[in-house]
Amino acid sequence: MPSTRSLIRQGSANILRTRMKKPIILLLICGCVVMTTIVYFTDVTKLDVKEIINAKFDVYEIINDVVNVIDDDGLNTEPVADIRPHGDLLCVWWNFTTSTAQPNDDDATLSVHGTVGYSKFVFDHVAHWNGFISGSFSVDNTSFPALVAYRQLYKCNPIYEKTVRTHIVWWRLNSTCDSDYVMNGMEEAASNMTGINSCDLADYEGIFKNSKMSTIYKANAMRNIARIGAQTDIQLIADIENHFCDNASIIASKFADDVRNGTAVVVRRFEYSDTVEVPRNISALDDLFKKQLAFEFHHFYYKWGHEVPHLKEWVKYSINPENPTSLDPVKYRSNIWEPQLIVHRDHPYHHERVPFGYSDQAVLPHVVCRAGIEFKVGSHIFSGHRSIRRRKSYNSRRNKEGNAGYAKTVGRAYEKELAQKYPNTTKRCGKWA
Repeated sequence: MPSTRSLIRQGSANILRTRMKKPIILLLICGCVVMTTIVYFTDVTKLDVKEIINAKFDVYEIINDVVNVIDDDGLNTEPVADIRPHGDLLCVWWNFTTSTAQPNDDDATLSVHGTVGYSKFVFDHVAHWNGFISGSFSVDNTSFPALVAYRQLYKCNPIYEKTVRTHIVWWRLNSTCDSDYVMNGMEEAASNMTGINSCDLADYEGIFKNSKMSTIYKANAMRNIARIGAQTDIQLIADIENHFCDNASIIASKFADDVRNGTAVVVRRFEYSDTVEVPRNISALDDLFKKQLAFEFHHFYYKWGHEVPHLKEWVKYSINPENPTSLDPVKYRSNIWEPQLIVHRDHPYHHERVPFGYSDQAVLPHVVCRAGIEFKVGSHIFSGHRSIRRRKSYNSRRNKEGNAGYAKTVGRAYEKELAQKYPNTTKRCGKWA
């Protein structure tokens, strides 16, 4: 009988087990539809944005050494996983699961992030986004049962292997980043779990729900890792718990030429009552509007950060599927505006020193504006979030990283960098700090 560790290794799609008598070197060409990344966290206050952007090129051609591994059933060789530090504080296991489909130039990747307890949303995205996905998921000592459940569900449907890449992220525990932390954690978790051979998501809901992170969540690092690990140049950056309209990837791909030529496409985002079914088309969404069961995202809690003009006109046009997709220009609104964007791989990335809970999401639209990129709202495409938030929650305050003083210090330093790099766009976009 194979050991638990052996079974876990078999479940990781990028650890390809082959019987060989001597080590070899494998060149892995990443052309997958969906990429999920799990990252281990480190202190990103010293991260160099240039380092992050340059690192993306390593995703496409990865040379992995092969080492001998003694297992229950004899001598085997396995490629060493592509695990590298991300800045000073994090470790990333790139392509913990890989995808096999080859993208076209216009294809878009849904780049999502979250703690591993939220990884279950990947399977919803596969069905409705209907395209490439790159996901970064953070783990710590308490969350390995959710990673075991995710790995098991990933193996259940061949389409996942075609379209989804996963990257695992964790806090750097010592001077090196290696697979032992993840493999040992999964082995221990699996040994204490029963019924882990099921392919029914419902059987794992309790595991995902009870997976709580005890470490600080580096949101902007996670966003960047998902983008770096994406298999296409066109990328929609989203929080993983959003639900997308049907065939959203096909709609997003129609904006590819505009994105390549200096446009960031705004994708409207809504929230809806948790008593209704997920709206997957404009007609269903409009019905919820009329019943006061759906609103723009954070309409009651943080309207000025998410509002996108001309909503009625957008619904009137997009509700007709016969109308061709269109883009309508929209002005950058302020440094607290945080629209959901489709961007290009070469567009700016989230500034990772901006702490979680202090306009960490708004930093990307701001630097995109400072870089001279135009904003346009895409027709026909949208996402929604279950439940309507009407006030600030205790958890949102508790989960903030650092304090306001630290956030201001980081903001002032970042504004100096932006002013030096983009001296001619301050009047158009305002200042960050």
